[in-house]
Amino acid sequence: VKPRRIVWAIAAVVTIIAAIVLLIPSLRPVVPCCNGVRSQLTGSGTASLPRLSPDGKQLAYRDGTALLVQDIPGNHPLVLDSTAAPTQMLWMPDGLALIYVGTSQGSGVAIYLIPRSGGAARRMGDPGGFIALNSAGDTLAVLRSRRDTVTVTFVAVANGGAGDSLRLPWRDPRVAGFAWSPDSRWLAINNARTSTSR
Repeated sequence: VKPRRIVWAIAAVVTIIAAIVLLIPSLRPVVPCCNGVRSQLTGSGTASLPRLSPDGKQLAYRDGTALLVQDIPGNHPLVLDSTAAPTQMLWMPDGLALIYVGTSQGSGVAIYLIPRSGGAARRMGDPGGFIALNSAGDTLAVLRSRRDTVTVTFVAVANGGAGDSLRLPWRDPRVAGFAWSPDSRWLAINNARTSTSR
């Protein structure tokens, strides 16, 4: 009688082990893109401020003070400006240029437009606290906050000319974020002081 119980116990243990071995592959997390393959895109280990192009085929980023762009996949970055030191960066909707807040070839901090293939950066205006681009890519909103006011100035991307301004009375704003809605009808301002948006 005992040998029969031992056989059944061994069979049960083998069945449990087989079930676990068969289930382990299905317990791995599902990676929604890239077929589960992860690749390091930059080589320095000090890259920051990554921005994917609208078509997802290029990556713009800051490394030290340099503004770089490279193809994905790829590991041959193009230095657009070695002294840019961008603090904010946006792709144009067509992916042909970037708008950034930083410097250009030693000039002062400002908002610049630079072609993704390289070339001279064009100064678009004075920096604000935050920048946002409308979906058409023809108007840049520049947000500046003061002690009791938030001002949003609209700048024409084509020529850098400042247009209308929107002035919002706002007691002690501590702006933490700024975005333009995809339909370009709304601007969202995140106030870190009260954790509210307007």
